[in-house]
Amino acid sequence: MTPDKNKIHLVAGLAGVLALTAFFLLANGPLGYLMAGAVGVIAIIIGHRALKHRGPLIWVAIIGLVLSYLQLLTSIGLLLVRITTILNRAGF
Repeated sequence: MTPDKNKIHLVAGLAGVLALTAFFLLANGPLGYLMAGAVGVIAIIIGHRALKHRGPLIWVAIIGLVLSYLQLLTSIGLLLVRITTILNRAGF
């Protein structure tokens, strides 16, 4: 087992935690939700690349991937609600 496979699993887990952290720090209006969604997409890409490598720490990558997907779904949902509210107030 090479250490590189363990590193990529740890990086994927860290990316999921950072995506969730970015959601709480950046989520302030439509632009913030869009930026948090972009961070979530990047974390998902990292997580899927980590799943290609088998190893003892793959569970860390899976947890990071689950956190990233939850963050992305929440960001997109809140973005749609905020855009709908803005358009409703504007009379559309």
